[in-house]
Amino acid sequence: MRGAPLLAAGPGRLPPTPATAGATPLPPWPATGVGAPLRSMLAELVRQVTTPAQQPQRVLAVQPWPAVLVPVVEGAALGEDGLPGLPPLQHWLVRQGVVQTPEGERAFSLTLRVPVPWLQAQAQTAIAPAPTPAMPSLAALFAGKPQALQSGTWALVLQSTEPASVRTSALLTLEFAPLVQPPVYGRELLHARQDPWLQMAVLQASGQLPKDEDAAREREAGLCQTPGCPYAARASCAQPFCVALRVVQPSGPVEPMPPL
Repeated sequence: MRGAPLLAAGPGRLPPTPATAGATPLPPWPATGVGAPLRSMLAELVRQVTTPAQQPQRVLAVQPWPAVLVPVVEGAALGEDGLPGLPPLQHWLVRQGVVQTPEGERAFSLTLRVPVPWLQAQAQTAIAPAPTPAMPSLAALFAGKPQALQSGTWALVLQSTEPASVRTSALLTLEFAPLVQPPVYGRELLHARQDPWLQMAVLQASGQLPKDEDAAREREAGLCQTPGCPYAARASCAQPFCVALRVVQPSGPVEPMPPL
């Protein structure tokens, strides 16, 4: 008897495994990134949500992550350990806030999930923050079309600023409230259009202001050449959950603070 043909593992696709053989093939991993307005908004939210936790993070890469690929990277699709070398994810931070758009505010809830070994390493080197009465709500600007701001999940590459150069993958989920249309002849609409911060964000998204230097350097870095990586020949390193980030780098020692 002839055996069933194996599914081809094309660029960005996962090779067949006992858990996925015979099932519907998974789509390629996203490798196109996101637009400047969305990337700027996500980076600002990550900065705000991680700074009070004494673990400030910088966003190096963003990919829109479809729901069908979420179980793959969080360890539910291919067993408890997920992909080889990819540790399971754990909820780290959950917050709420408001995004200001050219047509009004959008309330949202945010959930940030990170690999368990990375979170444990960060907890060992973190300095306990002083207790606060309540965490302030998150706030950010979105210069794109309000209709494009939809609930979803994004895969991120985060880099710790203290200590520097420690990178990890993460999943960021945003749940937005329905868009409330402002009155056509109301004073609130006039003030929203004349908001200088919104005007600056719109100019930056249209390219009239200097572009993000980090994004330009990523485009010039070249494409990934690591064999077996879902991003090989499709995106530059490093990308969320790529081969280069599947090994958690040890955190550096914490230097004692100088006496006051």
